[in-house]
Amino acid sequence: MKIFRCLRTPGESFSVSPGFLLYPDSAVVRDGKPFFVPAFADGWTYRLGLAWRVCRLGKTIGPRFADRYYDAVSLCLFPVPAGLPASFGDVATSFDGAVIMGQWLPVPDDAGAQILCRAGGEEFSFGADGGSMESIIPWISRYCTLKIGDVIVSSVLPREFDYPIDSHVEISLCRRPCLDFRIK
Repeated sequence: MKIFRCLRTPGESFSVSPGFLLYPDSAVVRDGKPFFVPAFADGWTYRLGLAWRVCRLGKTIGPRFADRYYDAVSLCLFPVPAGLPASFGDVATSFDGAVIMGQWLPVPDDAGAQILCRAGGEEFSFGADGGSMESIIPWISRYCTLKIGDVIVSSVLPREFDYPIDSHVEISLCRRPCLDFRIK
C-alpha cells in the first residue's frame, strides 16, 4: 500500500504538476489506535486531509475512467513537527505514525458535491474535491502504478489544529463519525 498526498488545498485548481508526497504503509495509524507523540520534535500541530481509497489496479488511467478507481472516502490527520532542522528531510513526513487514518465511508452519491467535515465544533469544507479526482488519478498513474488499497489524499486543509497530549480527537465526515482516537 502506498499513500499519495497531493500538495494542494481544497478548492485549489489542479495544476499541471502539483507534486505529491509518498508515505510508506508503516507510517499509518489506523483502527482508532492512539497516536503516540514522537519525542524528536519540540511541538506538534495537525493538518486534516481528504483521502480516497483505490479499488483497482491501473497505470496511465484516462480522465473519463478515473471514477472507477476509487470506492471509499475518509479523513486523515497529518502530525506536523515543529522546530526540526532542515537536515531531517523526509523523516519529518514519513516517520511511523505520520498518517492517522479514519474509518472508510462510502463515496457520496455526488462525489463532485460539497464535502464537509466537523472538527472541534467547527465545520470545514473540502469543496467539490471529488471532482478533482478526474485530474489527480490520471496524473499520479502516469508515474506510479495504482494498486488496490492505495490511498490518494486529494487535498489538505491549510489550517493547523492544536491537540495537546491526552486529547481525544473526534472528527466527522458528511455527518458520520470518521476519525476517533487519542493522542498519547
